[in-house]
Amino acid sequence: MLFRSVLPNNVVSVTTIGTPHKGMELFDFSGEQPLAVQVTLSLVFNLIGYAIDLTSGQPLPQDALAAQEQLSTAGSAAYNAMYPSAGLPANCSAPTGEADVRNGQTQLLYSWMGNAAGTNVLDPSDLVFIPVGALIESRGGGSHDGFVSVCSARFGKELGIYPWNHFDEVSQILRSEEHTSELQSH
Repeated sequence: MLFRSVLPNNVVSVTTIGTPHKGMELFDFSGEQPLAVQVTLSLVFNLIGYAIDLTSGQPLPQDALAAQEQLSTAGSAAYNAMYPSAGLPANCSAPTGEADVRNGQTQLLYSWMGNAAGTNVLDPSDLVFIPVGALIESRGGGSHDGFVSVCSARFGKELGIYPWNHFDEVSQILRSEEHTSELQSH
């Protein structure tokens, strides 16, 4: 998102997929825990990150404590204040803007997201997304993909809300043929 602010003439559209624009209840929760619990959770989050690296083939450095700070609702609010966008709704039921104009360049804004934590009994990621989804719901986050609330993922023109978890959205693990055909139709 920063790129479109720094080099607006190089960006025609932005599409986000299950992106936590307004932060994540999971990181609010982990940030409220005693330091020893935060460190333990950061180790777990880093291990999940390394597991994702193994499935994607793109090793990236992991820093769960930094992610916790940046992806909390407070961290996301601070980022959104620095880089405002018409695509971000004022609240969960407010309309979103479908374009930003930066330096005279119109940038079209789109998003799509999932709203199901458990999607495939053979998918080991469901074992993470189902309890995290319960945490999201317990904190008032509403509908979610097991990791990001639909409210937080809303940005620009909404292309769809699908019965997918966070990994299904990006075809991370055990995607179904139905999932593939829905992606190809867009």
